[in-house]
Amino acid sequence: MAIKDKLISNTTYLALNWASNTLFFMLFWIILFKVLSPAFTGKVALALQISTLLSSLSLFGLGLTTQKLISEMKENKQTNKIQNLISFSLKATFIASLIFSAGFIIFSMQIPNFLELDSSALWLVVISIISMTLGTILAGVYFGFQNMKKIFLTTLYGDVSLVLLTLLFLYLGLDYLSAILAFALSHIVMFLTRIKMNMLKTSKKDHIDKGMILKYSVPAFVVVFFSVVLNNSQYIILSSLQTIEITGIYAVGTKIISVLAVIPTIFGNALFPITSGLSADKNSKSKQSYLISLVFRYTIFIVFPLALFMIVFSKYLILFFSSPEYLVAATFLPFLVGGAVAFGLATQFLSSLYAIGKPKKYRDSYIISTLIYLFSAIILAYYFSASGLAISYLLSSTVLLIITFLSIRKYLIIKLPTKTLAKVMIGIIVSFLFLFFMKPLIHNLWVAGGFVVIASIIYFTVLLKIGFYVEEDLKALEFIVERTPLFKKQITYFKNYLSKFVTRSHIEEL
Repeated sequence: MAIKDKLISNTTYLALNWASNTLFFMLFWIILFKVLSPAFTGKVALALQISTLLSSLSLFGLGLTTQKLISEMKENKQTNKIQNLISFSLKATFIASLIFSAGFIIFSMQIPNFLELDSSALWLVVISIISMTLGTILAGVYFGFQNMKKIFLTTLYGDVSLVLLTLLFLYLGLDYLSAILAFALSHIVMFLTRIKMNMLKTSKKDHIDKGMILKYSVPAFVVVFFSVVLNNSQYIILSSLQTIEITGIYAVGTKIISVLAVIPTIFGNALFPITSGLSADKNSKSKQSYLISLVFRYTIFIVFPLALFMIVFSKYLILFFSSPEYLVAATFLPFLVGGAVAFGLATQFLSSLYAIGKPKKYRDSYIISTLIYLFSAIILAYYFSASGLAISYLLSSTVLLIITFLSIRKYLIIKLPTKTLAKVMIGIIVSFLFLFFMKPLIHNLWVAGGFVVIASIIYFTVLLKIGFYVEEDLKALEFIVERTPLFKKQITYFKNYLSKFVTRSHIEEL
């Protein structure tokens, strides 16, 4: 399969994986909210967060390391080294998960009332930690081989079992333990559908370089640690300096903008194993630059107009997700939107730094950004409440974007995609003017949705007229036609129509 086809395939299956996982987890929580009391759902949320946190730490950075090194070893046809890396990673993370689980149990026994979880829940958390850790490592293995379809299907099996087992255990009267037990078993399902017995075998040939593993795993672990701090400190800072009500209002804003960071992450993850594999060839820098440019182009093409929609219709989005008392979130939502866009774009450059073999730059960039966030967040949240915290997020995300962009320019030929940005902005401005003049006619999110569809057509048409679309867009549509069971004729017709306006690729190198 050609590199471009791999990129499209990876993106498609990762997008499906995210969409299905989001859907089933939403269904999972809806069931719990309908059946359990707030106290019980709180215990479930606590148990799942502990499991996720300790599982992330148990990986000790080997998840990302495995993805990176397997991609390179595959290109170099180092089969024995791959075998040894998989075996080492499984054994190391299993031992690490046991250590973290033991520490968790000891801590819980010393302060029995701190977590408000009974012994059964505690042991289910331990099972979850171990199964999540091993399942994530195996996902990294398939990620390195670029078998995203396997990741999607095995995650789907786990998600379906999560919902079905939760319903079964609730019917059997297990209360909040139903959800925690179903969660643990769902990750066992993922692990069992991913594991192969030969993965535990060690080859006597081509021993792995443990120094190389540490070179990549330690920076990855540091980033995981700081990301935990970044993702879990905002509510603590705001509730400590302001009120719990303001924290709740801020939480609505963060939920609304979450998709803006997900889209660039999907594109970045799809690119990561390809860029890593190309690192095995010293003459592949031009290909890496080209692919980064291609992914960046698709990201701004989708994310920028979506960000515009969120800003223009912030009031209706807030009402859709919550109630009128949360409308004050509209005052700081534009800062969160800008921060999410900057952070999403930065993650693509960040992962590319790791993929081309610069893990220390990857680590240092994230540390600097996180420290700037923590320092500015405390000051700005104290004086400007939730708006100050949102500005801090925008500031730190922008700094991360600038640092990662400047860092990767040291190793690859990179230019700002001024033509691409200019054309996207022209399309956005025309769409924005349409929405601006139509806004008096819009009174709820459903009506807004109709006008957004029209604005989207205007956006695509404007880009069509100014020559935005390139050959890669046609190949993406061909890939979709080959694999989708629905709307084949319509997509083919659109592709043929688009081909009349497409010339040779004129994608700029970043």
